[in-house]
Amino acid sequence: MEKIDLDNLDSIPFLVTRDVYTKSYFDGETFSVLALNIFTYLSSLISLGLAFPFTFTFEKEYEVSHTFINGRNLYFDGRSHQLIGKYILHLLLSIVTLGIYSFKLNINVTRWTYKHTYDVSKEVKEEYFSLLDSLNRKDLSDKEIKEVTSKKDILEKNYDIRGESKFLPNFIPNFINNIISKIITIITLGVLYPYALCYRQKFVINNTLIMGKRLKFIGEWKSLFKKYIYWYLYVIATFGIYAFIVNIKIKRWVSSNVTYLNDKIIEFNAN
Repeated sequence: MEKIDLDNLDSIPFLVTRDVYTKSYFDGETFSVLALNIFTYLSSLISLGLAFPFTFTFEKEYEVSHTFINGRNLYFDGRSHQLIGKYILHLLLSIVTLGIYSFKLNINVTRWTYKHTYDVSKEVKEEYFSLLDSLNRKDLSDKEIKEVTSKKDILEKNYDIRGESKFLPNFIPNFINNIISKIITIITLGVLYPYALCYRQKFVINNTLIMGKRLKFIGEWKSLFKKYIYWYLYVIATFGIYAFIVNIKIKRWVSSNVTYLNDKIIEFNAN
């Protein structure tokens, strides 16, 4: 594995500031996303849901690796073997509780996903948390503590690292928000789906930290509603086939409206 030269980090030209010139986006190819969605759906269907840990991590790795927030590429290092034990436990507890415990699956999977999502390279992330682990050791001398702290501070400065990645809400607030968004969609027969989507995304994204930096959702449902009506007409005209494309377009729209809370996006024209 490639090692980070901590003694030369100050010379690295990529320094994150609060002024950002690159927007957020999702650059996954339409055909690839469609193929991936079909594969994960059929795999879960054929396996009666048992393949979920494998298909979910496979899909998430592709999705996250093609997502950029203010120009910074996200990475996902979650592996199916980390999820499979938790998933089997959820299935067993759901059976014992007659399905009641299944409601916790959503938030637990969301927490696990964001815990394994970051916006620096794998080498930088591993080096950073290795330094944090070193600082928790009790056998370090004062000199060693000072050296480790200095290296940690350099990484934090050069890569804008402020802590761990995590999803903050507890079960009840997340459950209520999720239910409300679904109810809005159902009672309006899908007409206000853009509003429900923004309501849900604002809750999820605004309560998420990536390497200690809080995210912010800036999308407005009215701007999505205009696009949604246009897409909906295409779905009708294609007898539902275009619905697969709509899901991808919504993914792109959501990704383009995610930023870091303290970042300021500056518009400019390149000459």
